[in-house]
Amino acid sequence: MVFISPQIVSRAENSSATAEFERLNDADLLDAWNHDQHRAALETLVQRYSQMVLSVCRRRCRTHADAEDAFQSTFLYLACNSKKIRQPERLVGWLHRVAQRAALATLPSKQRETSPMVEPPAPHDDPLDRLTQRHEAIVLDEELADLPEHYRSAIIMHLYEGQSIEYLANKLDATTGSVRGRLQRGKQLLATRLRRRGVIPALAYAAAQSWTVSEAVAGEAAQDFADGISDCTQLPDPPIETSLLESCLAQGVRTMPSLYTFAGIVGGSVLIALMMISDGISENPNGQQVTLSASESNTVQPNANVTAIPRQAASQSPKQTAENNQEASINGTTTLPAPSAIPIGIGRAMAPVAQSNTAIEANAALSKRVVLEVSGTLADLPTQISKAAGVPVLLDNRGIAFAEFDPSQPIEILVAKDVPLRTALRMLLNPLGLKATVESEGLVITADPAALVHQGIGTTRWINIDPEAEAKIASALDTESSLNFSELPLSEVISSITETYSIPIAIDHHALEDIGLSAEEPVTISLKEVKLRSILNSILSPLELTYTVRDEVLVITENFKAEEDLITRIYWLEGTGFAANDFDAITNALQTSIAPSTWEPLGGFASIAPLTTARPAIMISTLYPIHETLEEFFDALRETHFGAEPIRPAAQGSPAGTAVNGVKQPSGAGIGTKAGGMF
Repeated sequence: MVFISPQIVSRAENSSATAEFERLNDADLLDAWNHDQHRAALETLVQRYSQMVLSVCRRRCRTHADAEDAFQSTFLYLACNSKKIRQPERLVGWLHRVAQRAALATLPSKQRETSPMVEPPAPHDDPLDRLTQRHEAIVLDEELADLPEHYRSAIIMHLYEGQSIEYLANKLDATTGSVRGRLQRGKQLLATRLRRRGVIPALAYAAAQSWTVSEAVAGEAAQDFADGISDCTQLPDPPIETSLLESCLAQGVRTMPSLYTFAGIVGGSVLIALMMISDGISENPNGQQVTLSASESNTVQPNANVTAIPRQAASQSPKQTAENNQEASINGTTTLPAPSAIPIGIGRAMAPVAQSNTAIEANAALSKRVVLEVSGTLADLPTQISKAAGVPVLLDNRGIAFAEFDPSQPIEILVAKDVPLRTALRMLLNPLGLKATVESEGLVITADPAALVHQGIGTTRWINIDPEAEAKIASALDTESSLNFSELPLSEVISSITETYSIPIAIDHHALEDIGLSAEEPVTISLKEVKLRSILNSILSPLELTYTVRDEVLVITENFKAEEDLITRIYWLEGTGFAANDFDAITNALQTSIAPSTWEPLGGFASIAPLTTARPAIMISTLYPIHETLEEFFDALRETHFGAEPIRPAAQGSPAGTAVNGVKQPSGAGIGTKAGGMF
């Protein structure tokens, strides 16, 4: 135990001043402390929340001394950092999190040897049951500390302190319906997190109550803290180093794992291992096993001219391998010619097929120097190129349609003299968002997704909402306008917006009723020349509401209801600067930068699933407004990415064909493939 210096101000004077401050709210007390360094204001806050803070510390710490250190450090941290608290009405949630992390910071301490903190069991209580209760209470504190602050504060004041919803509404400066909805969503999210860790929510709540200190014990701790403050302008050093406490706060460490979590990790590891074993082997026509890496199988295209690398290639030098497997690239498409077989498939290795003589001739023609003069329309192009190259040239009509290109549309005249055919094709097709690939029938002109995504074509696809209706709604949300309403019912505001922007908007009345609101909720807003999405956010956020898209309609609903009806969208990754198969990198980037608390690994509702198809992509299920942010994120990446698509390299020092971060690397030294061919 680290003792604070003796008291200077008498208790009688201090008690009188504290009594005057007890009628003030948290915001006024923090203001008195921040601007005037009024000691009684700080002491009132300590008395007000001492029971909650000391209970959290005693549940987590190993000894009474550690609990007292964590208690003092929590309130000294408040005294030193109170100016950083932007929402004083949520102070209780802020203190709970600091207390949880302060208690956690005492665990590595070995400075003292004291008897462990073992509470004597009540009559007829099983000591094992008491230990289990403490474990469940600790898990509850950890999950509460990781909840968003507005949920955490409401739950602590309502469940821990027994405050009514009307009191919370007054304290949080919100409507009773908003507070009721906040409690409902917060408890639902907390219950989900507890169950994932194998803890029953009702038992956790009961355990926390049984491990709560009495008001008398908390009062003594608060008085000891007050007695130790001698100079408000120079506070004593906290028993726990501030740097250690801030580290815990930043990391959000959990210390009470569950068998459920452990089993999930082990099971997932075994599943990945089995998938890697089954997907990495295929048979060639001679019965010899050929190793096909996961990264190769994810980038090989149907009908693409890519040949399996024989086992002996791995033992060759990079120079020999490069000579024996010369790449033929057309507009970013890489092909690896070989004498016998081409493995095809998406995701899983499939049996190779024989390479046609026409495809071999087309590969050879790519290096042929030609004089190419083309004009007319795209439909005329195959005949002109075939005449110059001496091989069949076809148009992929589905690919041309995907590129939103009309075959009858005139193209610019191109004259290419004495250049390799692949160079002439790149000069001709790249500006059109097209490419040429080598197929069994010859050269095929098709769409180039890597180029088209920079034109906004083929970047995303909605799954459970109508794309055309969403495009109309998105266009309206981007329209700037001005609104000025004063105490107008929400229903009339939405009707006015519907008429102004000519889009269907509906209010989910049942969802509003669930949180104690109605369409008659008064709205006051005055904004000039801002986008509709900003206007809606300004109106709905204070009411704990949001908007989403259902059945071609923009729907106003409450947050929890929207979380139950997520929208799914596919995002293709070409042109973003991420390597095709580096799903870990893109997932980490999204989960740490875009609405971090909403993702499943952090206890949220949103999910990300990689799609290892011919075109690398991810599928995301989340709220509609978050999808809008994700779209802006990917647009920004594509605007700043130039050059070829990156290829995820093998880890330095890893042997070829081994797994790196769960993805097998190519087995041929110096050999790589790019996404190309049919999409």
